[in-house]
Amino acid sequence: MRTESGTRKHRAFRALAAMGIAAVLWLTIYSLGISDARTYHHTPSAVYSKYTVTNGVQVNIVVITDYEVPWNDVTVRLTDDTNFAEWSPRTRDLDDGSWASVNLTSTGATALGDIDVYCWAFDRVGDGYVSGKDYIQVFTEAGATGLSTETTYRLVLIFEPTGGEIGAGITFTGQS
Repeated sequence: MRTESGTRKHRAFRALAAMGIAAVLWLTIYSLGISDARTYHHTPSAVYSKYTVTNGVQVNIVVITDYEVPWNDVTVRLTDDTNFAEWSPRTRDLDDGSWASVNLTSTGATALGDIDVYCWAFDRVGDGYVSGKDYIQVFTEAGATGLSTETTYRLVLIFEPTGGEIGAGITFTGQS
């Protein structure tokens, strides 16, 4: 037979145990990144500019409407008249606290029709988020078949949570 104080102690112990279990579950979910998942109801917009570089183009992100769009949520898409190439930057490669860049084709060029294209992403702040200071470079290898002056290419960032295009992208042709 339990005394009244023994019953209260038992209830208090069960309550503390339940809170402990809840805390452990919350920490487990948080460490898996589930609690950091965001619900996006819209695709951000962006304005781009371009700058010619050797064998390619640099696409600058002039402004993006949403802050804290992690590079993990973005796909870089380059298209020509019939083909496309895509690259997926990782936030952890671009968040070292200072100017950061990553070769998105580190294992070799990506085919875009008959040409091989390389892609680099640059996070000028190094915070792992897409911002108005960042840019992408796409180019072909020196001496290789380059971007055609006869073809219109388009580069745009795709917002993975919604599948939408971040802005209108930018079009360009190869250099002569």
